[in-house]
Amino acid sequence: MPNGFRCSNCGGRVAPRAGSGRTRAFRWGLVLPIPDDIEIDTCERCGDLYVSAEQMPELERRMLEVFRSWAATHVAQIVNILSLRHNVNQRQIARICDITPSHLSHILGAQKPPSMTLIRLLEAFVTCGSEFERQRQGKAFQFGSAFPHAVRSTQQSGFVDVPAGAYMDASKLVSATVEDAA
Repeated sequence: MPNGFRCSNCGGRVAPRAGSGRTRAFRWGLVLPIPDDIEIDTCERCGDLYVSAEQMPELERRMLEVFRSWAATHVAQIVNILSLRHNVNQRQIARICDITPSHLSHILGAQKPPSMTLIRLLEAFVTCGSEFERQRQGKAFQFGSAFPHAVRSTQQSGFVDVPAGAYMDASKLVSATVEDAA
């Protein structure tokens, strides 16, 4: 970037800056702190960051380190909560999440980054303990009790009629819908 240019947002002076207090959206919209020692062109007035193409690979590499560290702490807190609430161990939690125990161990050790899908699944399990228990017991999803408003008659909405409390798998929903349309 040219030295001493003006901010396109506020017109302030832009200059290289390192230091704390800067954040950046990382991958899936997760906002993480930028490592203090990375120098990035920054507007002195509004704080907008101007990352050059040359800086991007190093910034991404360092942000991945920050993400791994954050994720290890976040996932460890969730695993601890699930362990205490449901009397399960790390191996059982990994099985319920459909990952290997060693993969979970690598995430907890900040050696591998988890997917945001895994993080969101674990967060959902903390929020909805009954879903964690259902997964733990290997029970099928129960439409009627989980979503009574979604159980409607075929005449009203085109949905397949599912009696309250019935178990239904997706393949039956698709075939029933195709048969109803014929």
